[in-house]
Amino acid sequence: MNVDEITLRAYVDGELSPAERERVASAIANNVALESQVAAIKASVLPYRAAFDAQPLPAMPEALRRQLASLNAVAATSPSVNMQSASTTHVAGDNVIALPARRRWLGTGLAFGTGLAAAFAAGWFVRPLLSTSAPSNTNALAPWVPAIASYQAMYVRATLEKSAFDAVQTRQALAAFHSANTPASSTAKISVPDLNAAGYDFRRAQLLGYGDKPLLQMAYLPAQGKPAALCVLPVNDAKALPLSVHAIDGMSVATWQTRGLSYVLAIDAPIAKVKAMGEQLQRDGFPWIVAS
Repeated sequence: MNVDEITLRAYVDGELSPAERERVASAIANNVALESQVAAIKASVLPYRAAFDAQPLPAMPEALRRQLASLNAVAATSPSVNMQSASTTHVAGDNVIALPARRRWLGTGLAFGTGLAAAFAAGWFVRPLLSTSAPSNTNALAPWVPAIASYQAMYVRATLEKSAFDAVQTRQALAAFHSANTPASSTAKISVPDLNAAGYDFRRAQLLGYGDKPLLQMAYLPAQGKPAALCVLPVNDAKALPLSVHAIDGMSVATWQTRGLSYVLAIDAPIAKVKAMGEQLQRDGFPWIVAS
């Protein structure tokens, strides 16, 4: 009987059927070379699992804990969207990307829908978590602002490099946001600003969610560096809030509120540049790519 190394390893590990095991045992008994090979395989079987179980694991890095919490917050539940009025094909023919409510630390369940799974596998979750800066004065912020910033911080260029501006899909994403069952989004209209003058090329718009609210993400790609995003979330408070800037998980974040909508601009760039861009967006200083 011709027995290869894979079969011998299965024999040592007890993975063969009784009949196969009997045939291999017979072959070993009549072949000194096979007997020596089996002895070597047995000698290499060390208690790896027991050694791993006995090894104390380090605590979860604080930056990673914050980011996983952000993943659970952003798109944790699907917002109520009237799917009859608009539909997109950007993510498996669906308008809303909903993340699972629970994730395992260093697990494999960090897929953002079928359309984003490949981008994630291409290196979405590879940023140096231990070197991120701590949030600055986030206690003064609405909870969705640091959640959005930490969520955006996990993007890498591979996420958007193969995405191209699609006018039809973009209009459908805007329509889906406007059709969500919230008073603010049903009255306020959103358009996609052209940030090319600042060095950011618009690639796509998609509807996420924060709690039970729709969250519109407009994603941009610079010539170099990480993707950026302008996100819009309807809020119950219609009063205007002035622009403020913050450093959150390595991202520079500008946020403001007007007409029942909260805006979050998250960019991996000097905070002064992001502040200037936010101020220009506030006064509608950029042209529009798609106007609603």
